[in-house]
Amino acid sequence: MVKTRLERKKEETKKKIISVAMNLFKSQGFDSTTVEQIAEEADIAKGTIYLHFPMKEAIISEYLRAAVRELGPDVIQALRKLPDMRSRLVAIFIKSQEWIEKEITRDLERKYVFYRIQTLEKSVRNVISAYLTEIIALGQKEGEIRDDVPADLLALQLEAVHFFTVITWLAEPEKFSLADRITLNVELFLNGSAAGAHTV
Repeated sequence: MVKTRLERKKEETKKKIISVAMNLFKSQGFDSTTVEQIAEEADIAKGTIYLHFPMKEAIISEYLRAAVRELGPDVIQALRKLPDMRSRLVAIFIKSQEWIEKEITRDLERKYVFYRIQTLEKSVRNVISAYLTEIIALGQKEGEIRDDVPADLLALQLEAVHFFTVITWLAEPEKFSLADRITLNVELFLNGSAAGAHTV
């Protein structure tokens, strides 16, 4: 579908706001950056920013969402090459965390996570959810996981556990290895917590 000139202009403005804001967040910190500074640096009206983003945290969220969306086809292709569902799930969580840590500071990640908590009911499912759903649907097709529960519902359950794990880790990162906890979460998701359920 061809976009109108107005739609293209809105998209360009949104991208400019994100670019300017992220540069300011990274160079001087999130809390030190005001909406007025973003507007001045982007050479747009302050009200224009609020037309696109209700709060500064939403800019981080959109930045991450857009960046992950661009990686989409390559991510799915790479995941399909892994031998089983367990390795695909561990890989998507660990790689996404590594990517987030490379792209933004720990402080910005905290802001993003707590923004997602505040807007959970209103926010659309994020891109990682779509990847999880695809991985689980593939696992169902290959007989690795039960297929009587919709893949998107199983993905939502697993994402909720992962989300809580990241929140806990962000509060006290020295308490446990995030990679080890991700692996344990996937293990519990696939095999349950019954005695003898552990697989190596």
